[in-house]
Amino acid sequence: MKEKLKFGDLLYRSKGLVEHVGVVMKNGQVLHNTPGVGPALTSYEEYSDGKAVKVVSSELTPQQQQSLVVRALQIVNEAREYKLISFNCEQMATKVLYGVASSEQVRSAVLVGGTTAVVAKALNSRYWWAYGLAGLAIGCAALNANRKYDYVID
Repeated sequence: MKEKLKFGDLLYRSKGLVEHVGVVMKNGQVLHNTPGVGPALTSYEEYSDGKAVKVVSSELTPQQQQSLVVRALQIVNEAREYKLISFNCEQMATKVLYGVASSEQVRSAVLVGGTTAVVAKALNSRYWWAYGLAGLAIGCAALNANRKYDYVID
């Protein structure tokens, strides 16, 4: 199945409650962003870390491919540091692929966690913050459990 990977495909692999996201590059390597390292090109094997990888296929035009390469080089050359909320792996991957940094995982976690905390606080719960933390985890896990993938590489 690994042979089916194409330039620009989005890769997701489990990392606890979250999914670690990378982008397949032209040379078959994976561009991903990790704490302590930042954006880096690695082999597929290093990216997968022995875990199943879920794939969202991309069909890029030649112009989109060229833009992806330009954005990837810019991000790698900037050597930005990984930041959980503002520059995580998903934000880097969407910036490279689409030109806009976005993280559905952060958005879902904050939405569910924030809503849970506000409701618990409104109900005068002394542990509103714990409900909020649980909501963060539930929001992220629910999103990833329902994400649509094209195929999985075991």
